[in-house]
Amino acid sequence: MTVPAQFCSALEQFAQTLRATFASRQPAQPEDQLKGPVQALLQATRPRVLTKTEVQVDELGGRPDIGVEVGDLLCGHVELKAPGFGAVTKKFKGRDKAQWLKFSALPNLVYTDAYEWVL
Repeated sequence: MTVPAQFCSALEQFAQTLRATFASRQPAQPEDQLKGPVQALLQATRPRVLTKTEVQVDELGGRPDIGVEVGDLLCGHVELKAPGFGAVTKKFKGRDKAQWLKFSALPNLVYTDAYEWVL
């Protein structure tokens, strides 16, 4: 299976952006620094992909970090964790486990720390 050149280019840009962001000495929340690069990567995968941050899901009482729309339909969510935290939900404890149990009801939920990606 070959990977389309457009996606390879988007992945390279994603990696370059993250390297530059995390090389900065300016203190910031690591998880929050992933929002823009992850949004750009998702939007590069297909035409008509729209992403929004902090999408409210009233029935869950929470806000996944990114909502993903295709053709005006919400089709999934992305929950971000700080780089190096991991995205394998069975390893989560405490507050992160409680959040996962709540968000697991969402269809097409991706957890990522920019190293690991879990659907």
